[in-house]
Amino acid sequence: MRMKIISEIRKRIEKADSVFLVSHERPDGDAIGSLLGMGLAVEKLGKRVRMFNPDPPPKVYEFLRGADRIERLSSASKERADLCIFLDSANPERIGDGLKVKDLGKFVINIDHHIDNKRYGDLNFIDPEASATGEIVYEILSSWEDRNLISPDVANALYTAILTDSGRFSYDSTSPRTHLIVADLLSKGADKREIAKRIYETKPFGALKLIGEMLVNSQLCLGGKVIWSFLPFSRFKLYGVGLVDSEGFLQFLRMAEGVKIVVLFRELEDGRIRVSLRSADSDVGVRDIAAKFGGGGHEKAAGCVINASFEDAKKLILEGIREKYGWSG
Repeated sequence: MRMKIISEIRKRIEKADSVFLVSHERPDGDAIGSLLGMGLAVEKLGKRVRMFNPDPPPKVYEFLRGADRIERLSSASKERADLCIFLDSANPERIGDGLKVKDLGKFVINIDHHIDNKRYGDLNFIDPEASATGEIVYEILSSWEDRNLISPDVANALYTAILTDSGRFSYDSTSPRTHLIVADLLSKGADKREIAKRIYETKPFGALKLIGEMLVNSQLCLGGKVIWSFLPFSRFKLYGVGLVDSEGFLQFLRMAEGVKIVVLFRELEDGRIRVSLRSADSDVGVRDIAAKFGGGGHEKAAGCVINASFEDAKKLILEGIREKYGWSG
């Protein structure tokens, strides 16, 4: 079945003259890496490729070749490609800009690893066991055994996708297969040192100040099983950093001994609260909690946006955790 889907994807790509590729709004490393990895490789097949996202690529990923070619999705509204491939996009509503899936391509392929994917494509390749959509893209590109589609630039993009979405190979979704794929990407030219430095070891000074405030503001609750912190929009503005600069902050909260769930509340410019949840325990999941408030993600890493004040959002989330696990305190 798996090889049949890959074969069909190949046929659709080979048949198309024009290919659009799209990943979800507010893109993370997997969204950007999968988009660039697939886009640069398909271009080597002689296809006319355009890559889109509702938002600009986060600055941290601008070092990847092709990132400057990612267009705002709104610019695609006047053209319809032979084929449109959605990557790492569980819900078509997350493409934003009021566009519908079929506005972008005569045939739609949906490639993703989120268990709650809506399966909205004409062809769907969904693998919840993959650590990242980048793993699935690698598998598809590797099936062209007669073509060397994974150049060093493609390898860098896919390595970035897998590195970031696997929590630097620490999440439960990281499998032996993940490491085999990464080993092959390294052999094909992925620069692991440069990628790690760019993503994890280089932060605006303002982001470091914000980390300090987040740690100072953090609190334990529910018997020490939950740690949470809050970052108001005014502090982002004060330090001149954006929401994307705070990606990865939760790793510092996860260090707290005995904690099972980590929650970071971040205020958006419009006053809504973005909630990021991470599990710090193999027996604890957070996806259902995020889904309760219209969000989603993975069992161990999920999020949502709540249209309420911080205090109300905190109350809702903590109550959701209390109801699910019966923790008190």
